[in-house]
Amino acid sequence: MSASDPATDPTYGRLFVQQSLSRVVVATVGFVFIALLGALGGTRPNVRFIVGVLAVQVMLSAAYVTLRPRLPGSDRRWYRISLGIDVAAITLCIHFLSREFVPYGLACYAFLVVYSAASISFGECVRTAALCVAVYGALLVLRASGAVGVPESAFIVLRPGIEALVTMLFMVAFLATMVLTAGHHASTVRREQLARLAAQADLERLNAELAERAAVLAEKAEELKAFVYTVTHDLKNPLSAILLTADLLLEREGGVISDESREDLRRIVRTADTTEDMIRDLMGLFRITSTPEAPGWVDLDAVAARALDTLRPQADTKGVRFVVHPLPRVWGQADKLGHVLANLFANALQYVPAERGEVEVGAVRENGDVVVHVRDNGVGIPVDYHKGIFELFGRVPDRVQGTNGHKRGTGVGLAIVRRIVEAHRGRVWVESAPGAGSCFYVRLPARDPDSVLSP
Repeated sequence: MSASDPATDPTYGRLFVQQSLSRVVVATVGFVFIALLGALGGTRPNVRFIVGVLAVQVMLSAAYVTLRPRLPGSDRRWYRISLGIDVAAITLCIHFLSREFVPYGLACYAFLVVYSAASISFGECVRTAALCVAVYGALLVLRASGAVGVPESAFIVLRPGIEALVTMLFMVAFLATMVLTAGHHASTVRREQLARLAAQADLERLNAELAERAAVLAEKAEELKAFVYTVTHDLKNPLSAILLTADLLLEREGGVISDESREDLRRIVRTADTTEDMIRDLMGLFRITSTPEAPGWVDLDAVAARALDTLRPQADTKGVRFVVHPLPRVWGQADKLGHVLANLFANALQYVPAERGEVEVGAVRENGDVVVHVRDNGVGIPVDYHKGIFELFGRVPDRVQGTNGHKRGTGVGLAIVRRIVEAHRGRVWVESAPGAGSCFYVRLPARDPDSVLSP
């Protein structure tokens, strides 16, 4: 249905039923006039064809109402089919009218046109008018070409006085039928338009309330973010003091501290060191997810090169080899995607074995997306933890994975990766098994400018 057509398919369904009832009324009026003309001696044998057309219309009307729920297709389609049958019936009746009575048949065309305009839309009115002109024009062409003969008229021209009386009665009945039918349908459509306008007003009001609540929630979220950032930042100073004090105590000589106390201090240092790393990563999380960045074309080759330059000293010291295959461009936020690759590279570097560690980076195009993979030959991750490691503070326990001399992560890095990738309408996942290395996958839309949002 076109945007200018105010009637919905259910509206066509109601009009379809009302049209069937109106058709019965019109046919009844036709029977009455034919009986009146017959009583006045104004009919010929061919009037039986017109009576037959009216009878078929009445039967079809009953069949429409009964069978419509079982018929396939939209109500609009069946409304137009029934309208086409009406036009064909009127044209057949006109075929059996003499020239003097043709205007009565043309008036029936006009009724259908006005009915469409009042009940549905201007577009439906034009469609109905074009259909009437086309069908009547086809009848005239067939007659002019001799393909269809001109039959004897079903009616006889009566005396002027009687003819004037019959014409007046016909016009009164015709106009009354038009007013009642078209007016009723017009009221139906107007009621639906008013209901639609009321629903639209309610929707606009609800949207305004939703926008207001969203603004309040955004303000509260910013306040909470600022509070957490401030608390996290302020925790650094006392934690640094604890670390400094513990280190000073460990450096003292002369047997002031027992071996047991020294071990306790070392445990304090390790715990405080992990906590400091966690605070640093949390501050990084707030900084990365809060910093606005305009999207654009991102050269993943250049992004990967910058990330590797930062990690090169650690990789050379540990003897780890990085193999990076050519990477494509994607639409996104360069700094945030750079953080994704840098985190995955650092994560792989941390868990691969020294001197024989290898990290392989590549990408493929798949169903319009770009899938980047970072594969390593490290310690691997048990299947039960493949999803949990992407949650905030999600880590594989030491008792499951073992430290093997590796420094434990804080459980923040991969959570940041997931947030950034999902903000790009992408997905990140891992395939791994203990002792078999890990392969992290990042799926990103190759070209979807509207998909990139601030995390």
